Amino acid sequence: MAKNLSSKYRAARQVARLYSGQLTSDEAVKIAAWTQDEAEYQQDFLDITHGLADMERLADDPDIVEITEAAFADSRMSKRFGQGWAIAALLVLVISGIFSWVQWWPTDVAVSAGLRYVTRVGEQKTVELDDGSVVTLNTGTELQVTMSESKRQLHLKRGEAYFAVSKDALRPFTIDLDGRSVTVLGTEFNIRKTPEKLTIAVLDGEISLHKNGADIVPTALSLSVATGNAAKVKSPQQVRINAGWVAEVDVENDSLVGYASDDIDKYQGWRSGQLRFDEEPLSVVVRELNRYSGKKILIEDAAIMDLKIYAAVRIDRIDLALASLEKTLPIKVIQYFDRTILVGKSVKDNSNR
Repeated sequence: MAKNLSSKYRAARQVARLYSGQLTSDEAVKIAAWTQDEAEYQQDFLDITHGLADMERLADDPDIVEITEAAFADSRMSKRFGQGWAIAALLVLVISGIFSWVQWWPTDVAVSAGLRYVTRVGEQKTVELDDGSVVTLNTGTELQVTMSESKRQLHLKRGEAYFAVSKDALRPFTIDLDGRSVTVLGTEFNIRKTPEKLTIAVLDGEISLHKNGADIVPTALSLSVATGNAAKVKSPQQVRINAGWVAEVDVENDSLVGYASDDIDKYQGWRSGQLRFDEEPLSVVVRELNRYSGKKILIEDAAIMDLKIYAAVRIDRIDLALASLEKTLPIKVIQYFDRTILVGKSVKDNSNR
């Protein structure tokens, strides 16, 4: 929490300096460096500057003009405010990776290059890209986007996202997954990325999953009806995944398992704000809930780890889900200031924890 407050404080302080017209070149360099190195600071800084940009657009409203005209009667204040906006625009461009020694730009000029989108724990965000594609980011996700006249290049650094890709035969849509990439022309699919595993579910169309640098060929193995209901591939260079199929990649062992899903929509269920568990062990359920919970949930009783769970959980009401589990399962939910502990009902509460 202290780190979050520190990031917001620094961002707010620098934006205040910026709009005062007194921001120094050294401070501008620091802001640019922080936004490159700290995704959280970048998001806080952009949130504040974009919010102020919305306020500026409102300034043209006649009613707003009448109310605020007196506040800007001082020409010196107006001048400083205008200078602040000029610096703000420049910094936002630098942060977004758009502004960089314009005279040396290549002919393949980026329309929106290096834009980075980040969601915090429990947060979700929907982004419409320049080409009309829509990306929905789930909790704890970081996505880099580079769009140009010849390509649509994204980098999913961590987390989970749902992609509804607009068709454009001249500009392949490629998502770098660190060592592997997904390339499509137009389709809908969900990707979840952890250090150990990639899970890709295709809801519409077809995608190509391939190792970075590998040639994309139409004759590659296709996970489809013709494959049967499942397939296992060791170190595949390229696999085509059709609608209704899920591919799970074991990153460490460099292997892929693909299977046809009877309920492919469940892989995007989080977009509606709900998680569904069908006979999942309690340990798996808790691991999933921790992705959305600001307070850590811990199981401290091995006897309840494998209890089977059938439940639908609202992402924004994990507290209600835990209360419901306590009523229906032989478990106790013990709340502490900084964590939640799950134990069997026979275990005594230790208030000295």
